[in-house]
Amino acid sequence: MNTEPAHIDRDRLYTDLQYRFDYVSQFIGFTEADQEYIHKSASVVTGLVPTIVDAVYDKLSNYDATWMHFSQDQDGLQIREPAENRETTPVSMGSEAIKFRKV
Repeated sequence: MNTEPAHIDRDRLYTDLQYRFDYVSQFIGFTEADQEYIHKSASVVTGLVPTIVDAVYDKLSNYDATWMHFSQDQDGLQIREPAENRETTPVSMGSEAIKFRKV
């Protein structure tokens, strides 16, 4: 079975939050039923959010292809002082930028 890959508008991924959510949801198989389960379990899940966020960031930091995106300035968030070299100084898990993003 040879099908064409789905077209994703990269520019729109960065400008349309709903489009991004829909793309990621489809990519990982996150369904409306999954959303319902989360809403129904909100009182339990709420306390786990910091642990979940830490686990996601730990996973993302294990791969250079994902972690490199955290070394870039985005949406007015300055990651490092301008003098620091992004190529030789990777952003650390304990950096202010990562702490900010986790919150």
